[in-house]
Amino acid sequence: MSPSARTWMVLLALAVGAPGIVQAGGLGAGGARDAAVLVAPEPAPYGTAMDTQLVIAGSDVRPTAIDVTYNFSVSDLFGVGVYQTSSTTTTWWRGIQVPAGAIITRVVVDACDTSTTGELEFGLARGQAPAGPAANVTPVGTTGGPEVPGCAFFTVPPAPPLPVQNGSNTYWVFLRWQGLGAFAGTVRLHGIRIAYRLAVSPAPATATFPNDVPAGHAFFRFVEALAASGITAGCGPGSFCPDAAVTRGQMAVFLATALGLHFPD
Repeated sequence: MSPSARTWMVLLALAVGAPGIVQAGGLGAGGARDAAVLVAPEPAPYGTAMDTQLVIAGSDVRPTAIDVTYNFSVSDLFGVGVYQTSSTTTTWWRGIQVPAGAIITRVVVDACDTSTTGELEFGLARGQAPAGPAANVTPVGTTGGPEVPGCAFFTVPPAPPLPVQNGSNTYWVFLRWQGLGAFAGTVRLHGIRIAYRLAVSPAPATATFPNDVPAGHAFFRFVEALAASGITAGCGPGSFCPDAAVTRGQMAVFLATALGLHFPD
């Protein structure tokens, strides 16, 4: 690839908002330097129509028992994975942090399972804070059982979708290698993805602007969300003026406050 072609690809990546260039052909510092592909931009975590993915590398998850042994697998074909080597069944944990009010829609494990007698169990648990009891908030998912699914995404959804309450709860992903065939590198974890979707809060019982946006108003829920977030104080005591025009100055206040915009010192 010519230097001019590489320069064009870098500029195009910046123009479309891609996070950069991924080097192909190898892992780590020994990877190729010439082959490159453009990466599609990750959707911004705004709006309520699309899922955002919280990605956890498999190498970031650890067992709770100190006597459990594990190893890592690294290859160009299958990437970086972790697998348990001691046959003691124990639970692996990893805390997660998802924005308050978001809706968790599914837990996805990126794993390879080539064992007919072993599997990886996984799911999501929630504990009450401070230091309260914990319980599963998803069914226990599995990578296979007697089947040999190979490398795939394995999914388990909360039932129903789970609204996140960080003020009173803590959330963990849990994993367990199960079965005699699970401890020889044939069941490997490569990553975990927590899919969540932002959501507008439910409407309160009492109206902040009863003069013109009472509880039965079509925009009541959304106006109340703006008020509760500190984005607007309305246009006067008890009034929001929902049909009034918005000036450019008011728009600047709404957007800057909602997005938390700031600039370097």
